[in-house]
Amino acid sequence: MVAVDNVEDADDASHGLLASLACIAAHHPLLVVVTEARTLEQPSVGISALRRHTRSLALEGLTRSEMIDLVRSTFGDAPNCERFGEWLQERSAGSPLHALEIGRRLLDDGAIRYASGLWTLPIERPNSDLPAELSDALSIRLSALSAAARELAECLSLQRDRVTSKLCALLCADAENPEVAARGRQLFEQALG
Repeated sequence: MVAVDNVEDADDASHGLLASLACIAAHHPLLVVVTEARTLEQPSVGISALRRHTRSLALEGLTRSEMIDLVRSTFGDAPNCERFGEWLQERSAGSPLHALEIGRRLLDDGAIRYASGLWTLPIERPNSDLPAELSDALSIRLSALSAAARELAECLSLQRDRVTSKLCALLCADAENPEVAARGRQLFEQALG
């Protein structure tokens, strides 16, 4: 199996290799899985060739049982996992990212708690003022950023190439607080692994 995330960020040679592998996968025990985070209006020759040898699948929202599994993988075997997972599946329409953002908000509001190594999930449907849409949840998260962090996020959102720690350091170089800039670089280095 060959798996590549965000294939649109790969170089032309990699696209060609993946297209070749996808072509021979029809006759050999090989699975090539790629994700495309954004669909390019004018794809490269390599991506066009890759698309000719692949099948596109639209990802569906998580089912009730899959959402319960997500809740269990996040909170362990906390009491009320099943009830909370069912509610979360309804509330998020099965979107894992929306579900995690709702969970983050409930944690911030104190409806979800962690103490002595155990998670406590709400017994009843949470009454918190929760974002109805994923875009609302992400907007709330962005509004909580400092002005400098928001400016960095805006700059990075325009970046089409791979984000590097060197680029983040360059963008953070003029930050008013050097400790904030250093912490920002450290977080980006961890995120980029």
